[in-house]
Amino acid sequence: MVDTELILEPSGIRIVVDTSQTILDAIREAGHYVPSDCGGRGTCGKCKVVVKPIPDPSTADLEQLSISEIRDGTRLACQHQVGNAKRVGIPSQDMGAQILTDSLMSERLVADLGDTNDVGVAIDIGTTTIVCYFMNMGTGIQLGQKSAINPQIVHGEDVMSRLSYAIENPEGSTELQEQIWSKVEELIDSFLDEKGIDPRNITAGSVVGNTAMQHFALGYEVQPLAMAPYTPHKKESTLVRGTEIGLTRFLNVSIYFSPVVAGFVGGDALAFMLSRRMEDYSGVSLGIDVGTNGEMILSKHGEIFCCSAAAGPAFEGARIKDGMRAQKGAIEYANIRDAQSTPDLGVIGNVSPEGICGSGVLDIVAELRSIGQIDDTGRIHEGPRVEEHPKHGRVYRVADLGERNARREIILTQNDVRQVQLAKAAIRAGTEILLSKAGLKSSNIDAVFLAGAFGNYMRPESALSIGLLPPVSANRVIPVGNAAGAGAKRILVSSEERKRIENIAETANYIELASAEDFNSLFAICTRLIPELVELDAKEGK
Repeated sequence: MVDTELILEPSGIRIVVDTSQTILDAIREAGHYVPSDCGGRGTCGKCKVVVKPIPDPSTADLEQLSISEIRDGTRLACQHQVGNAKRVGIPSQDMGAQILTDSLMSERLVADLGDTNDVGVAIDIGTTTIVCYFMNMGTGIQLGQKSAINPQIVHGEDVMSRLSYAIENPEGSTELQEQIWSKVEELIDSFLDEKGIDPRNITAGSVVGNTAMQHFALGYEVQPLAMAPYTPHKKESTLVRGTEIGLTRFLNVSIYFSPVVAGFVGGDALAFMLSRRMEDYSGVSLGIDVGTNGEMILSKHGEIFCCSAAAGPAFEGARIKDGMRAQKGAIEYANIRDAQSTPDLGVIGNVSPEGICGSGVLDIVAELRSIGQIDDTGRIHEGPRVEEHPKHGRVYRVADLGERNARREIILTQNDVRQVQLAKAAIRAGTEILLSKAGLKSSNIDAVFLAGAFGNYMRPESALSIGLLPPVSANRVIPVGNAAGAGAKRILVSSEERKRIENIAETANYIELASAEDFNSLFAICTRLIPELVELDAKEGK
């Protein structure tokens, strides 16, 4: 191993790193975030840095970067070892990703204890974000919350990349478990320091997350989750002590893990159901958590039907040419009057646009569809703001250099539209399968609950216009924020809520879409950017 000093710009921070490390790993170990949707495979083009002295470009550089970028020393950090590099310029990124604080922040929950100084922590382990909610265990009042990017993101932004890492590396599972709990302990310490609370007052915890995240946190064998039939190591709820899962400080804290339903319907989905009381709903309600792994839940007078579909990360801003998370500088909505007009863009933080987040991608596609710039099949047509890009084919210019003070051109590519179609088709087809299994039609739906950041910030009209949601009145679409976090708080402070979530897990009807007879044909139909289910004409689809 040969060490060298590397200067990170523009901060000027000096770090000592192993020359054989990739630049991406070196930067992340120093505590800086650089996006890498592909998990370091060189296929997403997101981990751009400026390297000095300038190294020869890799094959991936030549495929992903422009000629001017290559000339200026921009390289993909995942594709280059530190080697002789002396300085690395990191693009400015505001890490303040919008993490929802749900509407239950001050809600009093029914606790099983009397007045006490005991503090519990409800932990929502998301694929992207870890959120800790701190609760008074006697009153059920929230005392505060802390959140951070899930450090596992260095191994890929999706669940399957992390499962692969755990399986392919001897210490992979242990590393992924340690990454979760070291970050959780860091968040707890930050809260305690801020509030002046004795660490001994932390007495209990609850955990929800997708099935893989809960398995990583518990140190379970995850290989069965990576292949059909995606069987969890354990479905039932679990109660452990901190010592059993690798906590280094809060050793005797009792931590309750939610049960899971299946390989891709986990404790977060159950917490969503619990927080909305879907098991008691008197009418028909549909719950959707739009993420890389989309989860759909249907309640028919309290009877639960649920499924999951691989929607891909388009609505999280990933695998989109100029996509980014919902953070400062992200285009979050758009109004496009006609093909000639400059788009009216809403940007988080009201600053110059740097990219497009999930709700913005949805809006732009829906708006372009409404003016005929994109047709039902997703094809971008010629127009005043459309051009043939040398690498990306036909693209729509969302923001030209200088428009709304944009520092570079921001585009929507034909492939971006296809990614939206794939995500939309997965969610809608899964929803239609649930309705069919329950003997219902979209006209029977009384309410659609949308969870998560995407659900909270997207415009229902856009989702309805391209058929992401079944055709219902827009006023029936209800964003519910961090529904999983709300459920995690309930099962932290109440044994009755734990009984409820366990009963939901036992009685829910799980539908495996892979074995559903009509799913593939329905998926193809649902790729059309229209509200109705109309078969795709073979000639149009070519």
